[in-house]
Amino acid sequence: MRYHPIPKGFSLVEVIIASLIFSITIAGVFSVFTAQRNATKTAQRKLQAAYLTRRILEDLRAKVDQRNLNIPSVWWLLTCNNPPQPPQPWPQPLSTNLPGAQLNYVCWEIPTGQPGAGSRQLTLTLTWNEL
Repeated sequence: MRYHPIPKGFSLVEVIIASLIFSITIAGVFSVFTAQRNATKTAQRKLQAAYLTRRILEDLRAKVDQRNLNIPSVWWLLTCNNPPQPPQPWPQPLSTNLPGAQLNYVCWEIPTGQPGAGSRQLTLTLTWNEL
């Protein structure tokens, strides 16, 4: 009778295959974390943009006059046209940490004979660069 010793470890092929499976699993886990981090950054920037535009609209709503959106002590004048004109750049510097933020607006008066006649409609479009 011949004696065959029982191997006391893993073969090189088993170690390589186990390492490959482990590496693929870890790469998948890290890719999920990276994607989640990017999604969180995007959500934070969208929230910052929403707060910025809301602050601007509240400021305008508080300081509006008859014909123009005119804020005293500020060097710019926001004019409402009828019919609406193409988007124009916001005439005041933005105080935000959104990279490359640019705010455009369209403002027009609702004509007589339509619901809400005599009031103004303002559309703000805020864009920024995703890094």
